[in-house]
Amino acid sequence: MNRDQIKQVLQDYYSAFNKMDEEKILAVFDPNCDFIDLTMGRNMKGTEELSAFIAETWRLSPYFNIEPQEILIDGESAAVRLIMSGSAKVDKNGQPHSGNIWKIPSTSFIKFRNGVIYWKADCWNMLSIPKQIGWRKSIINIIRSNR
Repeated sequence: MNRDQIKQVLQDYYSAFNKMDEEKILAVFDPNCDFIDLTMGRNMKGTEELSAFIAETWRLSPYFNIEPQEILIDGESAAVRLIMSGSAKVDKNGQPHSGNIWKIPSTSFIKFRNGVIYWKADCWNMLSIPKQIGWRKSIINIIRSNR
């Protein structure tokens, strides 16, 4: 794959994710892909497990959005610096509740083969979300109480 093809796959992925179009998301992944969420310690193998992970992500944060900020490409690998945003709660029209919106930096490392993504690892700061929506003290107290 050349740089333009890789950029197009990434553009298709982020566009589909932001439109909550699962079919188009899965179309840019190899059926036997590895998708790793380093922060959560989760490894999804194949598009069936990836599909379940996507559904869970949208259920937990239905206003989830990904904005690529910078894409670095080396051969058939890419690193993407991005901003993830979302809301833990939405109203009946699907709009985020005020005070529940979060926005955090993230990094993705991606490998391509035969025109699709076959390996992807994401890394982000889990404590940034509760801090932004006012849950930080609760999370810290839960962690401390489990010591």
